Amino acid sequence: MPESAEPGDVLARRHRRCASALADFSLLVVEEHTTLSRADAALEVDRLVRLVLEELHAAETTVLDALTGTGRRRSAARLLGGRLDRLRRAGSEVGAAMRAGDVLALRRVVTRFDALSRAACAVQLDVYGSAARSSYRGAPPGPT
Repeated sequence: MPESAEPGDVLARRHRRCASALADFSLLVVEEHTTLSRADAALEVDRLVRLVLEELHAAETTVLDALTGTGRRRSAARLLGGRLDRLRRAGSEVGAAMRAGDVLALRRVVTRFDALSRAACAVQLDVYGSAARSSYRGAPPGPT
């Protein structure tokens, strides 16, 4: 990504990549007639889970960078970091269900992983938006 890109543009790009990986992920998991073996499908699921996590982590960094020098950065880091940790655990559960061949568990954890991913994006956008609004209005930083 170009260094001159605005943080909001960088965040939007990260979220688009995350959404694309989530779409591929969902298609792979729900497709009944795949040409992949279970082992290959598990590797692809792992790759897509990693991609979602990497994009959301990079997006989190963008949000936190926008809060540098404010009193809100530490609390935002805790909030966003907690969401990413929950998502990592859900990603591990997806891999375990995929390897076990447990279709019901897989559907449940895929739904959870997708919901947590989308929620992480929404929270990142909200935190970033509040930081942008505060800097635009020249408001003093909030409490830590």
